[in-house]
Amino acid sequence: MTLHYMSGGTRFNAVGRGPNAVTVSGTAHASFPIANMHSYRPRQPFSWNAGATDLRAIVDVDLCPDGGFEGTLATEWQDSDSGDGASTQDSGVKSAGTYSLKLVPGASGVAARFLVNSVQVRPGERFTVRAQIRQDGTGEVGVRIYIQEMNQALNPSGAFVTLSGDALSGVKTSADTSAAFELKTQTFTIPTRAELGGAREVGLLLWPYSSDSTVTAGYVDELELIPEINTLAVVGNNWPGSVAPVWRSDDDSAFGSAVTRATLTIAKPNIYSLLETGIYARYWDVKLTGFPNVDVPRMGELVMGYSETLAAAPAWGFERTYRREQLRFNTPEGDVHTDGLSDFRRRSARWVFPSQAEAEVTEALDELIEACQHGENPVVVIDDQDGDCIFGRVPPSYTVTHAHVEQWRHELSLIEEPHMVWIDG
Repeated sequence: MTLHYMSGGTRFNAVGRGPNAVTVSGTAHASFPIANMHSYRPRQPFSWNAGATDLRAIVDVDLCPDGGFEGTLATEWQDSDSGDGASTQDSGVKSAGTYSLKLVPGASGVAARFLVNSVQVRPGERFTVRAQIRQDGTGEVGVRIYIQEMNQALNPSGAFVTLSGDALSGVKTSADTSAAFELKTQTFTIPTRAELGGAREVGLLLWPYSSDSTVTAGYVDELELIPEINTLAVVGNNWPGSVAPVWRSDDDSAFGSAVTRATLTIAKPNIYSLLETGIYARYWDVKLTGFPNVDVPRMGELVMGYSETLAAAPAWGFERTYRREQLRFNTPEGDVHTDGLSDFRRRSARWVFPSQAEAEVTEALDELIEACQHGENPVVVIDDQDGDCIFGRVPPSYTVTHAHVEQWRHELSLIEEPHMVWIDG
């Protein structure tokens, strides 16, 4: 048995995390808007207005605001030019859209801009940064990946480097005599929490630059910051078994080259999928084929992200408790009257981890329990042996027992968040 989990505040879900709005095909119900799809409160469901042959929920997971430099430049990108360097919007040379970012370093200065508002990221997260880059000349044009709190840049392995010399992170170009845009990509890892001084989140800045006076002009366009994704969870649904949902990805918003990552099996209350390897793709969707027109499709929460696995598995299965929320009155004579029995059968689960090394217990405590602030924020736990997925919260207390010198024991409990879209006795 392996337990997979997504934890870490309210940023483990790529749905709604970035600056680009989640969209749907078909019409959202006025009382159950798209924002409910990623509210971290499944009891507030998203609903389409009506069923249709093909319905889609479409997610743009890019975290870079205005990576095409189409808006008012100073709104998202802070000027950090020095000396006679200059960075401006350019409408004459661009890869797409109306503008690119033009970087002219000059003879004694650097041309650069960085994000006005940093992107909040968690320790250990993995990303790909992509950009269309052009250089006129033979020098260096690229994008630094910079951790604001540490005042340092990252190299691809997640190690800190200085901002001087050639050891810079991100995408860079070599000499390009064709003076054409090239797609440059670089995958990198955010350092561990220990390396970040214990921080749960840090601010990441993308920093396009041209620092070599041999560059006549450099251009950056279509800059993207894409998180790694390997897990999908549809939390709460009323989808009938006749529907054939698929989970797809593409780097084209039109899904002209969409790759089906998983064909989903209808399950109540939650549907999930685990990919064998993480995928870096900008656009994802869940497509429902064959939804009956007579029904109104709903979901409590749509989650896409990267799930980790605990270093050690539970020693034996699980313990699960089911309860129906209700209003119950006791009369003086001892009679029980139930009023307001819910349609939802809420679950709680418990897994026992005996005879572990101290490091394995510490991992579970730090990376799962502390990351969600002892239940302040929800977590997703997937038990691949049981084939089940629970979106819930851990209790505020967490007990670890040290029985012998090398024997540690702990238990993971999870209480499911309520939702209102599964009606099944």
